[in-house]
Amino acid sequence: MKQLFCIVILAAGLIGCVSEITVENTANPSDKVLPVNMGHVKIYFVQTDDGYILVDTGMPDEDGRLDEAFTAADIDPQEVQLIVITHAHPDHSGTVAYAKEITDAKILCHESAASYIRVGRCSPIIAQNFKGKFMNAVSPEWEYEGVEPDILVKREFDLGEYGIKGKVVHTPGHTEDSVTIILDNGEMLLGDLVRGKEPKIHLGQFYEDEAVLLQSLEMIAGFDAEKIYMSHGEYIDNVALQRTIDKL
Repeated sequence: MKQLFCIVILAAGLIGCVSEITVENTANPSDKVLPVNMGHVKIYFVQTDDGYILVDTGMPDEDGRLDEAFTAADIDPQEVQLIVITHAHPDHSGTVAYAKEITDAKILCHESAASYIRVGRCSPIIAQNFKGKFMNAVSPEWEYEGVEPDILVKREFDLGEYGIKGKVVHTPGHTEDSVTIILDNGEMLLGDLVRGKEPKIHLGQFYEDEAVLLQSLEMIAGFDAEKIYMSHGEYIDNVALQRTIDKL
């Protein structure tokens, strides 16, 4: 039965049952962001003067895979000073309690994500097409171990106290609780606001409000980031982001 479920979900493009964890090392020594491909989703380590910030944690019940991600990245969990959850969907917050346990780091999320993370439930997953509705129909009712967030963001949060120049900003549209991490060195992590691979960057089949999402994209495009990391897909630059906005 479990194998059948995995095949159905894999066919729908939601998750892979077995996938190798890989670290995408950058050739640019000035980059602070280290992407780790967990299969269906990417998590990120952001290097700071004080250690690391972990951005998202992966799927529920994958504590061992998060351990593998730390090993693959050659990072001691105790080096992580802050955990940022881009939004409370299961592939982003599913292992947040375990991440808190092994790092003893503070958890940051948007204030509207707190009620979900606290009880271990995901924020609304709104499908916009048939594929998305099918994926919702065959997916379980996602639950994970809840944990109390430490820092709640309303509009933005300065990351300076965690050893890096940058901020976390509220960017609703994909979900009401979505946030984007913008670093002063030109790197940006935008979670699920867009996804894909050039030249096919798109909104995906899940988002709450297209008009609000476009407003968020236009706002972050104003920062003219050089590298924009997506949780599902390759990184792009601001030209590609602006091109995507124009198409939409």
